[in-house]
Amino acid sequence: MAETTRGLRRTTPLTGAAALVALVLLAACSPLRSPLWTASATGDRYGSAFLTRDGGDYIQVQGVSTGVHTQALPTNEESNTRAVFWPKGVHASTDGESCATWSGRQGDAAQQGAALRVTRADGRVRAVTVTQNILFGMGWVFNVHTWDTARRGDPWDLAGRVDLSATFFSQQRPMPWSFCARVIGDVVEMKVWESDVEPEPQWGDPYHGGDVTLPPGWRYPGQVGWYIGHLRGGDHADFLGTSTWTYDPQRSRTRVAAGG
Repeated sequence: MAETTRGLRRTTPLTGAAALVALVLLAACSPLRSPLWTASATGDRYGSAFLTRDGGDYIQVQGVSTGVHTQALPTNEESNTRAVFWPKGVHASTDGESCATWSGRQGDAAQQGAALRVTRADGRVRAVTVTQNILFGMGWVFNVHTWDTARRGDPWDLAGRVDLSATFFSQQRPMPWSFCARVIGDVVEMKVWESDVEPEPQWGDPYHGGDVTLPPGWRYPGQVGWYIGHLRGGDHADFLGTSTWTYDPQRSRTRVAAGG
């Protein structure tokens, strides 16, 4: 509630009861989230699929304590291999969320991100990804792509970008970064923060994230996971504190998708 006095706008603090009502209304408007999976130990198993691949180049995905270590084979010759991976045996989700802390990486072009609505069947992979940009050193941009490996030519389309050049990356913050991306309906959101010095921001915080609307045809159940790409021979990247979530109602959750 606000009062206006002599042309100045003054905000009157909410009473305890009013503040409680405001919190209840905010919670009612927020989508309900349920846990799907959390990394536990080195015995965690992952499915993976290539979105693009240079010849026989390969990226290893290995479960480590509370996370995942990804590494390009030392024999890899190029750097345009891109892959998505997800925990095995987990229910598919139409509206899901992927989180991880990017604790470190080696490689000038190493690219990390999240993968949503991943399906793999009969050699065809479809996915929505949210990744840190690596072109022209513009690491403050985060790209949302749709992927369909059955397409002729390049299998990706750019759905949109989130530009944090004026906010989060203005100070060139060092790792570790925590990164979450989610899709609800046709809207993809992401947020990133320096996890060792600041708390997790709220969804919609323009300092730490943004959103992109998907084109038609990309709303379906799939696996929730992560993305890794552009590792040269011997390069690596680590994802710690990995977890996945769903916003699907219990009654509509899909059984483990093909390839999951």
